[in-house]
Amino acid sequence: MNSNALRAQMILKGVKAKDLCNEIGISKSAFARKMSGSSDFTRKEIQLIIGYLNIDDPMPIFFDDKVS
Repeated sequence: MNSNALRAQMILKGVKAKDLCNEIGISKSAFARKMSGSSDFTRKEIQLIIGYLNIDDPMPIFFDDKVS
């Protein structure tokens, strides 16, 4: 997960975290945990984010090249 890339998309689209949280149905604290990498976005949440932000290429945002 590249949280900086997601933040950049949010800024480009003028979307605040609280609005995105409302759209995908999670709390701001859950969103913060997911953005920090403490927990992961679900497949459904990723789909909702992609649709809401109209992201053309979600791969660099949601899937890192690194494998641990």
